[in-house]
Amino acid sequence: MTDSSPTPAELVAAVPGLAPYLRPATLLHPYAATPEPAASRIGGPALWPAGEPWPHCTAKHLDDDYQDVSPADRAIWEGIDRALHERARAGGDPHVLTSEEVAEQRRIMAGAGSLDLTNWRLHRKVAERPAAGTAVVPLAHIRAEDAPHLPWPEGTDRLQVLWCPNDHDDIQGERFY
Repeated sequence: MTDSSPTPAELVAAVPGLAPYLRPATLLHPYAATPEPAASRIGGPALWPAGEPWPHCTAKHLDDDYQDVSPADRAIWEGIDRALHERARAGGDPHVLTSEEVAEQRRIMAGAGSLDLTNWRLHRKVAERPAAGTAVVPLAHIRAEDAPHLPWPEGTDRLQVLWCPNDHDDIQGERFY
C-alpha cells in the first residue's frame, strides 16, 4: 500500500492559512508488544536511575465537595421555578428570570459549580493538598533518534512524559507542568 497523504506543500497550497502552523511532527504508531527497555513507546515501564526517588505530584488536587441546600433555600429555589413556569404559561419568556430571582439563585449557589435538584446538594471542586504526594504515571518514552527534529538539550537523548492522574487548578510558577 502506498501513502497517498498530501505533502505539506500541497496542504499549504490548498489552505494557505495553515502555513504559520506548519512544523515537523513525530507520528507514533503504538502496537501491543513488550518493548525493549530503552525503546520509544507509549506506556510501559519508565527508565529511572537507581537510587533516584520516583517523582510524586505534591500540588493541590481538585476534589469534590458537596453541601446540602437548606430547606428554606430549597423552598426559595422551587418558588422561583414555579414563578418561571407560571410566566411561561401566561405567554412570557420561559427562560428569563427577574433580577431578584437571579440574585437569590446566585446567593444559594454561593460559587458552587452545580446544584443537584434531585438530592438538593451543591457541588464544587476544591483544591486540597494530599497528605502524601501522588506517584506520577509514565505515559511516553521517546528516544532522540526517533524524533530528531525536536530541540534536544545538550547531553540529552530521551524524553519521558510523566503524568499526575489527578485534576489540578492552574499551578502557578510551574515551568513544565
